Amino acid sequence: MNVFWWEVRFAARALVKRPGFSAAAILTLALALGSTTVIFGFVDGVLLRPLPYADPDRLVAVWEVDERQDPVQWRNPVSPGNFADWKEHNDVFETVAACGLTQLTSLEGESPERITAGLVTDGFFEVLGRAPNPTRPP
Repeated sequence: MNVFWWEVRFAARALVKRPGFSAAAILTLALALGSTTVIFGFVDGVLLRPLPYADPDRLVAVWEVDERQDPVQWRNPVSPGNFADWKEHNDVFETVAACGLTQLTSLEGESPERITAGLVTDGFFEVLGRAPNPTRPP
């Protein structure tokens, strides 16, 4: 145990002797620890925790593909006609639902406000195993 305290005293003397280096080392460690904490928080929240849906491992996203386009843009939203055909002739999935986003203008309040709204088909919340929440956030 004496060796440990000798090392601690030596490290303290070295830090006091060179304050510029000490400040740089402490700042570097603080930034490294902070960024590691932020990255782990993101990974934990996005990748490690299960999704808040019933049976998330059974959810599947399906896209239309147009191979004539740029490979980065192959995935296209499904057209309503194709979705209706897929739903009618579905023999693979338990149920099928579609969702999308659109921009709307809210006229409540003093000035118009642009908002993003989700559009879903019937059965969407059944697929997720959740109930819709009709309440509007304050």
